[in-house]
Amino acid sequence: LVNENETKTEQYENLAENYTRAQSYMEDNYETISPERLQNMQTRQNNRREQMENLAENIYEDNN
Repeated sequence: LVNENETKTEQYENLAENYTRAQSYMEDNYETISPERLQNMQTRQNNRREQMENLAENIYEDNN
């Protein structure tokens, strides 16, 4: 979820931090995560990546 009270840059930074943490968790615990949970986490990572790309475009447009 995106907090509407945060700036786009803050939203991007939070998403990037969550993405990095989740990626590390998945890599560290790959063998113990159920296939269903792993798929769910990968879907969430893809959603985060898309949100980050959209925010990056918006931030770029706002600054130009």
